[in-house]
Amino acid sequence: MKITYVIQRYGREVVGGGEAFCRSFATRLARRGHDVSVVTGRALDYMDWADHYPEGSEQIDGVTVHRLPSHPKADNFVLHTIARMAYGNASGPVELHYAWQRAQGPLLHTLDPWLVEHRRRIDVLVPVTQFYFPASEALLVAKREHIPTLFHPLAHEDPSLDMALFDKTFAMASAFGFLTEEEESLVRGRFGSRQPGLVHGVGVDLDAPVDLVGADALGLPTGPYLCYVGRCDQHKIGDAIDFVRRFRDRQGRRVDLVIVGKPQPWLKAQPGVHLTGYLEDPVRNAVLARALGLVMPSPFESFSMVLTESWALRRPVLVNGRCGPLRGQVARSDGGIAYESYEQFEAGVLRLLDEPGAADAMGAAGRAYTERRYAWDHVMDSYEDMLERVAKLGRRPVPPRVRERDGARGKARPRPSGATVRVRWEGALLRHHSLSEVNRQLVGRLADRPDVRVEVGEQREGSDIAAAGTLARLTAAATARPSAAVQVTVRHQWPPDLSATGGALAVIQPWEFGCVPRTWVDALDRVDEYWVPSEW
Repeated sequence: MKITYVIQRYGREVVGGGEAFCRSFATRLARRGHDVSVVTGRALDYMDWADHYPEGSEQIDGVTVHRLPSHPKADNFVLHTIARMAYGNASGPVELHYAWQRAQGPLLHTLDPWLVEHRRRIDVLVPVTQFYFPASEALLVAKREHIPTLFHPLAHEDPSLDMALFDKTFAMASAFGFLTEEEESLVRGRFGSRQPGLVHGVGVDLDAPVDLVGADALGLPTGPYLCYVGRCDQHKIGDAIDFVRRFRDRQGRRVDLVIVGKPQPWLKAQPGVHLTGYLEDPVRNAVLARALGLVMPSPFESFSMVLTESWALRRPVLVNGRCGPLRGQVARSDGGIAYESYEQFEAGVLRLLDEPGAADAMGAAGRAYTERRYAWDHVMDSYEDMLERVAKLGRRPVPPRVRERDGARGKARPRPSGATVRVRWEGALLRHHSLSEVNRQLVGRLADRPDVRVEVGEQREGSDIAAAGTLARLTAAATARPSAAVQVTVRHQWPPDLSATGGALAVIQPWEFGCVPRTWVDALDRVDEYWVPSEW
C-alpha cells in the first residue's frame, strides 16, 4: 500500500509523544514493504516552529519525508489573546476557533496543493493529532478529493476538544485509530462518531538496550528516586515537583525526582530535583530501570508510551488518576498506582518505598500486560489489517461536472450527441453588485454556446444597468415561471431560493462563516448541487 502520514513535525531528534508514535508506525510499515511517506513542516521545536530542517525531501529509516515551507506561530501575545477568546466561547463562532488553530502554528501553506497533486499516489492518508492545523487541513482535502483516511486524533480531555471546529474535523475522517479504550469512548461520546475504528495502542521494545555505564556518568542520586520522562512543559510535569518537595518536607529526604527531557527556561534544578536533559534511549532506559518508579503527572494524555517502556523494564508507575487513559492503563495492567491528590501521591510513594515486594509485583504485572498487548508484531498485524480495510473503502468517483436529468430527480441519462440543454438562470442580471456581475458573465457565455438554450427568471430587483445585445433579448423575455422545457435551473441570488423546481436545481451560494438558517438546512434535499466560488 501507499500510505502517507501528515503531522506537524517529524525527525529522529523530535521529542514528543504524537511525533514518536507517528515515526514508530511509519518506520515499521516501511520495513513491512509498504510505500510510506510523511508530509510535514521544517520545525524541530514546537515552541516557535522555527525552521530547522531544509525544505525538500529526504529518506529517514526507509520513510520518504517531504518537508513543506511553514509559517511560524503567531506572536505569543496574539496567540494567548485569541486562545482566551476561543476557549471561553467553545460553541462558536467557528472562525474564532480556526483563528486559534492557525495562530498556534504551524501553517503549511502548500499542503493543500501538494495533496491534490499526489492524491492518486495515496491509498490511505493518515493525519495525526486533531490539535494542530495540518491534520485538519489534510482531512478537509481528503474529504474533497475522496482519499480514504485513517485519523489518529490522539484525543484527551483537553478543554479545546469542546470547540465547535472539531465537530467538522472528526466528521470528515473515514476511520479512526485510537490508542486506548478511553480515547475511543471520549471521541464517540463527544462527537457521536460512527466511523470504523481500531484501538491499537503503541508497541514497545520488550528488550530495549540499557546503558548502565552511560547512566553512571550522569551523577544521579544514589538513593531512591522517581523518574519523569517526556516533554518538560509545565502542564506535562504538573504538580510532580511540588509534590516531591512536599513529600521531602513531610517524610524526610527519602526520595528524589529525576527529570529526563529537553530543559525549558522555567525548569530549574533544586534540592531533590535533578535535570538530565535529553538522553539517548539506552541511557534513558538505564535511568528508568534504576528508578523507584516512573511518575506521569500529566492530566492530558491519550496514551503514555513511557508507561509501557517502564513496564517493559519491570518498573511500577505513579500516574495522575484524573487522566482517564492513564488511569485505565494502570487499572488494566495492575502495574502501578493512580493518585488524584497529594495525600494519595504520598501514600503511593510510601508504598513503593516501604513495600519493595509490592513494587516489584506491580512492575512484573506491567511487564506481563505489555507482553500480552503491546508486543510490536501483535500491534502491527492489527494496524496493517485496519489500513487495508480503510484502503478498500476506495475512492468514490467524482461526479461529472455537467449532468442531464430525464425528469425524474436523481436519474441521470447521457445527452445524445448534438442535443441541446435548456437552462433557466434565476438571479439579478442588471444591478451594480457582485452577484449580478457574475450572473452577467456566466449567462452571456452560456448564451453563446450552440448546445445551450438559456431563459432567465424575472428581474425582481429591477435594473440600474442598460442591457444590450443578447442580454437585452434575454431579460426582455424574462418570465416569473419556468417553461416546461427547462432541464436545469441555476439560481444565484440573495437571499437564496431553495424551493423545488422542475428538472435539476443548482444553487450558487458563496458560503461564509456565520450562522446558517434552519430553513436552509431543511431545504438541502431539494437542491441537486451547490456551486461555490472557491475550494476554501
